[in-house]
Amino acid sequence: MEELLILDQARAAEVRAAVAGRRLHIVQEASPRVVLVDGEAADLAALAGVAGVLLSGADLCGESTSTEARLGPLGLTTTEALFVTAWIRRRTAPAKSRSGDGADWDAPGFAAP
Repeated sequence: MEELLILDQARAAEVRAAVAGRRLHIVQEASPRVVLVDGEAADLAALAGVAGVLLSGADLCGESTSTEARLGPLGLTTTEALFVTAWIRRRTAPAKSRSGDGADWDAPGFAAP
């Protein structure tokens, strides 16, 4: 399972040590303070109580408040905000419905692209 973390710049090294100590690993970094972490759900949930974690993806995906309103006070750079917004949209997007998904190209009624 993957989780997005937005870290306090001053405590980023401390949080990274906590990640390593919980059998988690960082799979992608937008910057030193915006990272994607992968691991077991219980280990990821434990990170919510670690000082220095400002927001997690779960906080952002479940909120009715706009993403911009939630991220504004954090002072993210344009790149960081774009990374976070794209991650949220990927997680909250409705499932795609494709009429020919999984069908052979010569299946009846399927028109190849």
